[in-house]
Amino acid sequence: MKKTGPNHRIRIGAAYYPEHWPEERWPEDIRLMQAANLTVVRMAEFAWSTLEPSAGEFDFGWLDRAIDLLAAAGIATVLGTPTAAPPAWLAASQPDILAVDEAAAAFSSATAATTALTPRPFTAPRSAS
Repeated sequence: MKKTGPNHRIRIGAAYYPEHWPEERWPEDIRLMQAANLTVVRMAEFAWSTLEPSAGEFDFGWLDRAIDLLAAAGIATVLGTPTAAPPAWLAASQPDILAVDEAAAAFSSATAATTALTPRPFTAPRSAS
């Protein structure tokens, strides 16, 4: 049975980090997304420190506003789990949560998400001559 309709189409999207931009900029970002025919964005996978600036203090207001603006423009949102970038306050109190390299050296909370996942340049082994 062939499935058709809005729930059975390929969605084209991109990562979007509204927490890094002034809120006044968001409508222009969304206009550009619409012009590019984006139908979905992924957000929040690096926003833990913005969502929980200190232990037990949560701020979802900015995220709610961004999702509402996107939805009004017909753009769906996929929320990521922000565990790849723990906030500095958590890393300071629980350093064992940080990613480590092959020598067991911990990455800082600021670089854990990007450094641990960034491929290292390939270096060909030297030939024995």
